[in-house]
Amino acid sequence: MAGIWRPSNILARRLHDRRRDCAGGCPEHCEQQHNCRQQHDSGRRHEQRRSSEQRVDAVIHQQFVHVAAARCNVDPIVTLRCIVQEHSFRAMGCQMLAVIDRDDAPAATRLAAVPGWFEAWEQQLSRFRADSALSRLNAAAGRSVVVPPELLQALGVALKAAQLSDGLVQPALLAALEQAGYDRSFEDVARQTSVEPAPVPATDWRSIALDRRTAAVTLPEGMRIDLGGVAKGWAADQAARRLAELGPALVDAGGDIAVSGPMADGSPWPIAIAHPCAPEESLGLLLLVQGAVATSGRDYRRWIRGGIAQHHIIDPRTRQPARTDVLAATIVAPDGPSAEMAAKVALILGSQAGIAWLDARPTLAGLLVLDDGQVLRSRRIDAYLDHTTVQLDASALLDAPYTEEYVL
Repeated sequence: MAGIWRPSNILARRLHDRRRDCAGGCPEHCEQQHNCRQQHDSGRRHEQRRSSEQRVDAVIHQQFVHVAAARCNVDPIVTLRCIVQEHSFRAMGCQMLAVIDRDDAPAATRLAAVPGWFEAWEQQLSRFRADSALSRLNAAAGRSVVVPPELLQALGVALKAAQLSDGLVQPALLAALEQAGYDRSFEDVARQTSVEPAPVPATDWRSIALDRRTAAVTLPEGMRIDLGGVAKGWAADQAARRLAELGPALVDAGGDIAVSGPMADGSPWPIAIAHPCAPEESLGLLLLVQGAVATSGRDYRRWIRGGIAQHHIIDPRTRQPARTDVLAATIVAPDGPSAEMAAKVALILGSQAGIAWLDARPTLAGLLVLDDGQVLRSRRIDAYLDHTTVQLDASALLDAPYTEEYVL
């Protein structure tokens, strides 16, 4: 999952409030330059004060993972500062946010182009668009198809993720997703009527033929693929790389966050890990200089089918929604697809095997929230955590209702 989308107005409301308060209490030019900051108490109360001497930093709140400012040296409350330049929009069924740490016209122009990039990628990679390049490839299973560069690259990334995960995260699970009930965009799942699930055909991702020289792909007859969260991680990386040509950038593609490098002053981007059942509550801050963060969880995109709870993370060993004690997994990795892949692997394997799997891979670090509220940390996650902000137990909020649960 990438970052799991919660249809929420939290981000929009906070940005609106910051701009409104900024215009009302700061010098006139502050509305353009956003040279202000706010004190924020657990996402519920914030109080603005002027800050003409301190540069502006980015603030993002996006479902399971959000960006906040680092702790103030003299104030124990996390300080949220107004965004230098940001652009939020909807794409790939999720809320997106792009931020660049540069405040001038060229940066604004580049930010305005980001939705167009995602629209072009979605037209190539979405299984929910009948005319997408991916849908055409699925319809031509059994025949060789020349595909556009974006699809060729994203599919290559998905096959690499399958190889690195020993097949736990792979593209050949579309039939299993549909059998579980996720056969249309999640906005439409609530309107779905109960149907008898069709048998899931056996498929093997290793039988997908990809020829980079000719840009041709051949799916075995009867196979259809879904690039899912790996495609979002890939897209976040691509967008952050393009924005980085003008300045330090961060892109949040529905919870898959890519960071191009440190902020303009050399400081890391502070990324807060929200509680899976209460996104306004933070489990701690990650300080990320470069790379990516992704969260995979089964507390969102849940539904009931035939009296059985379902979710969108399929265990390929059973071809059913994963049965696991991990509620949510947040991973730091060198790139978006790797973070997305590792988050799913850790969730599918379960807490003990998942932590061991992360610890065996030197480029990965993670934090797992379990069903009982325990918070487990992999060995290398401490290098990224602001330890003054970390919660070791999230059980106090586990009674919060899951969002987006439907009965089919």
